[in-house]
Amino acid sequence: MKIAHLSQYFQPKIGYNDLYLPLKQQEMGHEVCVVTSDRYMPNMEFFGNVMAERIVGTGAFREDGILAYRLPCVFEIRGYAPLVLGIRETLSAFKPDVVHCHDVVSPFLVAAALNKKVIKYVLVADSITGSFHPEKTKKIAYFFYKRTVFPYIAREVDRFFAITDGAQRWLVEEFGVAPERIELIPLGADMDLFTHDSAKRKEIRSLLGVADKDVLLVYSGKMVPEKDLSTLIRAVALLPANTAKRVKLLFVGGGPKHYIDEIIRLAQEHGIRDKMILKPPVPRTELPVYYSAADVGVWPGIPSNSIIEAMSSSLPIVIVDYSSRRHEYDTSGFLGNNNGLSFGEGDAKELSSAIQKLADDDELRRTMGRRGRQLVEEKLNWKTISVMTTDAYERAKH
Repeated sequence: MKIAHLSQYFQPKIGYNDLYLPLKQQEMGHEVCVVTSDRYMPNMEFFGNVMAERIVGTGAFREDGILAYRLPCVFEIRGYAPLVLGIRETLSAFKPDVVHCHDVVSPFLVAAALNKKVIKYVLVADSITGSFHPEKTKKIAYFFYKRTVFPYIAREVDRFFAITDGAQRWLVEEFGVAPERIELIPLGADMDLFTHDSAKRKEIRSLLGVADKDVLLVYSGKMVPEKDLSTLIRAVALLPANTAKRVKLLFVGGGPKHYIDEIIRLAQEHGIRDKMILKPPVPRTELPVYYSAADVGVWPGIPSNSIIEAMSSSLPIVIVDYSSRRHEYDTSGFLGNNNGLSFGEGDAKELSSAIQKLADDDELRRTMGRRGRQLVEEKLNWKTISVMTTDAYERAKH
């Protein structure tokens, strides 16, 4: 099968589903390419020195083993949606059996829909979110797209994919997609890359100044307000003295300087600045060693795929219970094997109790860590998900 993935911003050093899924499909024997823009996504401060320059260039490249066609961007809607030249020509030359677009709000999906009957391929589109909140300047464009453009696109798409029940409900309620046209296919982790490494654990803990007796909490990802890192700071400050003296907190990621400064100031105010370790963003291939060095993974705000990668590295996790807001953020699948704890959104006291429970119980951490790895091995890994996806392609043909 020849599969073309359309991705507005392809960033293999970071690693999203538009990298891992093509990689695994290629390993299965399919011919795969990614069609993308000539640039990385905006907000480069999220990535530190991992991606030094935003403009990559145009042409055909081999990136992390994947053939990527980078097309010239002629216009970008405030750093969100790049309009590029050459999608039709690129797809015509590649002659795909399937075109998989990684967003339902995308100029790339519009182009794929317009050219589907001419080039003749199966068209699928995925939604990796259960919400979309455009800024004021983008609301008009979004409303126009949803009401006038998307109804045409929806007729051309053979199958929609949603990563969670919440994302599925969003497609139904926001865009009017019929439920029977949507397949539920989760995100996953590269379980060969994200695995626990005892030797690296000792090495990294030594470099970070973390003793064997210490309990290291880790958060990885974007450092932005919606990740609610302030709740994590307050939660650590609320730990009882006997637990607090052994707990340290590692952040791996980047974000706006003013927000990181705010988090540092908050830690100073609560007297835990000496417990906090800040590590700039690292490439995806380096991230597993920090999970190996840690004892508990904590995500106090909106979820990310990093949670599954931490589970794959045998970490117990602590995440927000978004059961009241599952239309937007469905986290139920992350704790499907009793492999972590949850707390109420913004509730520092409840988060502190969850952290204390895991920090004070070595065996509970090990047990939940094993269960998390088991859940990834059975369900939430890219090998399994790539099979689910290609099977869905076949169903979409009929």
